[in-house]
Parts: sequence; C-alpha cells; structure tokens
Amino acid sequence: MLRYRMNKIINLLENNSFPNVRDIVLAPENEKALKVLIDLKCVQPLYAWGGEIVDLKLLDHSVTYTLERRDIWLNRFYGFMAGVLTTVAGTLLIHAVQILL
Repeated sequence: MLRYRMNKIINLLENNSFPNVRDIVLAPENEKALKVLIDLKCVQPLYAWGGEIVDLKLLDHSVTYTLERRDIWLNRFYGFMAGVLTTVAGTLLIHAVQILL
C-alpha cells in the first residue's frame, strides 16, 4: 500500500493534477509515503517560514525510482517464466528417463 501511495504522489506531481500541495501534504494516508519519498530524494519539500510544506519539487531520482519499480516487476515476471520452463523441462526429462528405463 505504501508503494501505491508513493507512485500516486509521483504521478500527481508529474502531471500537475492536484489542486493544492496542501491536499497532498495534509492527507493522513500520504504522510508515510511522503516521508519515504523525501528520504529517498525523490521529492524535495519547500518549507514556509513556520516550517510547513508549501510546495513539493519533483527531483530526477523519482524517474529512477519509477524505473526501478518496473525493473522489479520485470524480474519477477522473468523469474516466474523461468520457474515454469524449468518445471516443464524437468517433467519432460523425468518422463523421458522413465521411458528409456
């Protein structure tokens, strides 16, 4: 759920499809996701004099984060396909050995 929120915040900032930054910052469900994005240097907050966040700047690392997420899913897909192929090849090999014996 956290990664979903992180991706949602990045998409909102990329598309400028939010009415106000305060809507993102003050939403309780975005609190952890926003903190993680700031820690990962994906988003840079701009603070007002009182310490509240008034703007969010999307940094270059956000693109890298998004690409890393895609790479993770591609690696999972490749691993799944390799497992299926290994299972099929192993089953065929076992049947071939049983026929020969």
